[in-house]
Amino acid sequence: MKKFVPDNTSIVIYNPRGLAKVRTSIQVTDKILYERAEYYFNKGFVSLNSSVLINISENFSQAILNDLQYISRNIFTCKVKKSPDDYFEAIKYFSKAISICESYTIAYNYRGIAKYILKDYKEAIEDFSKAIDIDPNYSQGYYYRGITKYDLKEYQGAIDDYTKAVEINPNFAYVYNNRGVAEYNLSEYQKAIEDYTKAIEIEPQYTYAYNNRGIAKYILKDFLGAIEDFNRAIQIEPNYSNAYNNRGDAKKAINDLVGAENDYSRYDNLIKSNVG
Repeated sequence: MKKFVPDNTSIVIYNPRGLAKVRTSIQVTDKILYERAEYYFNKGFVSLNSSVLINISENFSQAILNDLQYISRNIFTCKVKKSPDDYFEAIKYFSKAISICESYTIAYNYRGIAKYILKDYKEAIEDFSKAIDIDPNYSQGYYYRGITKYDLKEYQGAIDDYTKAVEINPNFAYVYNNRGVAEYNLSEYQKAIEDYTKAIEIEPQYTYAYNNRGIAKYILKDFLGAIEDFNRAIQIEPNYSNAYNNRGDAKKAINDLVGAENDYSRYDNLIKSNVG
């Protein structure tokens, strides 16, 4: 069946609850100047989100703490529509905000997200790095830069950024998951299991982490442990197609051929119906 591929949590965009609360991300003394920069940032944020599809069920049941500030529960999965115009528009507005206030950390970060979605990875990394230069404790900058490095197959670089992100914010559940995926790609399976477990401790309903931990256990021939994790992922998300396929492989490994065939059939049906 389908080759084992851990699920990496991709770029997610948080909807700040009251953009005025991000004022601490920049230092300006001129109130009028700040308000002009914030105006363009807000327009960029709206442009970015207008081109993003809401898909909470595939991701997390709860957003996490972002630099000790609670962020909206709305999580947006970034999927480019037919036209990238909204992303270019968002970049234009974020750039305008930055031209007014060069230390606008969050504007660099969101401009980097837009560039990432457009697969302009080099410039995205430059923006995330700039946000980090301005605020070395900006965990989101390390997280997004880590995701970008992962997509460039720079797995150790991604691990380094994820590690920095969780040093700053230890409750960053999906950074642990993503670090585990990067470690998996370097064949560091036990380290990956430890990170998936940490992600689950923080977010007990984290389906990706259960599935990914099950994959790592399967590779280490802990087939029963793998099945337990795939069971949990399916219990949380009954239409999680990858978990059925993976559980089928684990059942096949213990010679439960009937159970394996049932799981493969469920996987095929979900893929055909485009549900899971």
